[in-house]
Amino acid sequence: DALPYPWTMVRSRTVDTGSEEPTSWHIPLNLFSVLRKLNPDVVVVCGYAKLAAIGSAAWAHIHSRGVVLWSASIILHRGGPLVPVKRALVRSAQAYVVPGDRAADYLQLLGAKRSKISIAPHCIDLSLFDTHNAGARRPRRLVVCGRLTRQKNVGAVLSAIHLAGLTREMTLTVVGTGPLEAQLRAMAASLGVRAVFTGHVPYGSVSDVFREADALVFPTLDDPWGLVLNEAAACGLPIIASNLAGGTPALVKDGVNGWVVDPTPAALAAALLRLYALTPIEWMMFSEQSRTLAESQSVDRAVTGFVEAIRYAHRCAKHTDIGQRYT
Repeated sequence: DALPYPWTMVRSRTVDTGSEEPTSWHIPLNLFSVLRKLNPDVVVVCGYAKLAAIGSAAWAHIHSRGVVLWSASIILHRGGPLVPVKRALVRSAQAYVVPGDRAADYLQLLGAKRSKISIAPHCIDLSLFDTHNAGARRPRRLVVCGRLTRQKNVGAVLSAIHLAGLTREMTLTVVGTGPLEAQLRAMAASLGVRAVFTGHVPYGSVSDVFREADALVFPTLDDPWGLVLNEAAACGLPIIASNLAGGTPALVKDGVNGWVVDPTPAALAAALLRLYALTPIEWMMFSEQSRTLAESQSVDRAVTGFVEAIRYAHRCAKHTDIGQRYT
């Protein structure tokens, strides 16, 4: 209600599928009546296999309106019936918005032209995450943050601490809940890893957890971005990050503010040993670089990317409309 512009929420029905990581399918009930009333010049659609996105793009095409496709997907997960749908939605758009280069590469695989892709990084309110005058320190306290599921791969971090021989030297704070929590607690105990499971932490308190840590480990097996990278970098944490996350290239630079690794126990263990070897002064240099990289993923930069794409799509739609009227 505090938004400084009028807005309308489309009524929808939600159907959940899946067990470990449920997927919610939203069925829009009054999408076309809302679009008729708003009569937008440009629609921005998010995602591929969403009925609201497909319906909005179809409406815009019929009425010669601009379409901007906003996508964060970074790999072609599978073939099958969704690929033609994705390609059709890509063809329907005049411009595209992505958070980073990996998402741009994926759109190009689906047929988008690179010149029509704008970058609008996933961003956070940096004022909520700061270094809080952290002093130089030796890295001993690790944090991992996310749903405790197979995809988040927290078990690999526990194994890596054990493989690196750092069970006495390092502690691990695990932020989050999920179906694998009991299994991960048992694994930590069996490996002798000093792990603290915090459970759910309110968003406003996450920065407090990060300020008590010396480094973030982000071992995901599949993540379009990973906003925890933004948050940890904004708090000045060195980061060990999976090379399978879309946000890693933008927020982690090898040997500068952390390390990019395959999310395997062996690769994570090697990175942990490099982290452990940092002197307090080197840790401070990594911390400063993390904050600089976080600031590069700003709200202003994201806004600029969206405005660029929307204006381009609007110009294209106007030219198309004029051409149709005179043919």
